[in-house]
Amino acid sequence: MSSYLIDAIEAAANVTVRSSHEVVAGRGTSRLEMVTVRDRTTGVEEDLRADGLILMIGAQPRTDWLPESVGRDRFGFVRAGADAAASALWTLDRAPQPYETTVPGLFSVGDVRCGSVKRVASAVGEGSVVVSQLHQHLSPHDV
Repeated sequence: MSSYLIDAIEAAANVTVRSSHEVVAGRGTSRLEMVTVRDRTTGVEEDLRADGLILMIGAQPRTDWLPESVGRDRFGFVRAGADAAASALWTLDRAPQPYETTVPGLFSVGDVRCGSVKRVASAVGEGSVVVSQLHQHLSPHDV
């Protein structure tokens, strides 16, 4: 999360941050009115009045399960496009497509991609754009 958001949240008297908690239920008539949260360390559940809910599930890419052939930056975000091309792992004569990783034909979009803006709307847009790149990659006249 950006430091300016962290500062704004910490300064807001009407915001409570609950780490190590999970939302296990939500209730309301025509909108959200109540949530039940469970503390994952103690198992204790608590009902809370809620007019809205914002979840922060983490800012770490969790890509260590990928093979070493998938290039990543020092934080673990997947290199794609120009970042993939700059990597010694990219070995083809052609440039990678904008969302193509260091593994030809493997694409990365959304928060896990190095250089992404880490916003849902951007991830959705990237996902729709990568479909045309997949078609292009799978066509018999590969770029």
